[in-house]
Amino acid sequence: MRKRTLQPASKALPSIKMAFEQFQKQNHLKNLSQGTIEFYSAKSRCFFTFLGDTDQPIDSITEETVVDYIFHLKEKQLHDTTINTYLRMVRAFLYWCMDKGYLERFSIKLIRADNPIKEAYTSDELERLLEAPDQKTCSFSEYRNWVIVNFLLGT
Repeated sequence: MRKRTLQPASKALPSIKMAFEQFQKQNHLKNLSQGTIEFYSAKSRCFFTFLGDTDQPIDSITEETVVDYIFHLKEKQLHDTTINTYLRMVRAFLYWCMDKGYLERFSIKLIRADNPIKEAYTSDELERLLEAPDQKTCSFSEYRNWVIVNFLLGT
């Protein structure tokens, strides 16, 4: 059996990089799926690129940092739901840091994603879509799709 020497816990806060490594280690211990762990790793790269120096102490991240990160993502012209995906990783990581006492507690809210209302088909467009294909010239898949759509429409 290997002997381990215990060292007193230091009062210094870990760097951002070290805190994220601890976060991922904790995720492994909680038996999170490999997909979730890979999601955190992939989405963290963008956040860490935005931060630049990940060797600075974790408490250098503030609520203002998160707001600046949201504006950075908006400048890249990402869709609102994509921005929220990136924010979910940041929120999980930073809330974990807050629970550990590395950061002062603050709220991270997802941005509102507007879903554009799609225009419905006009009657003429529907008639053209539901028009029976020429059985002599159409492919099997085209005819099959027409049959399925009409079946679903009839039920």
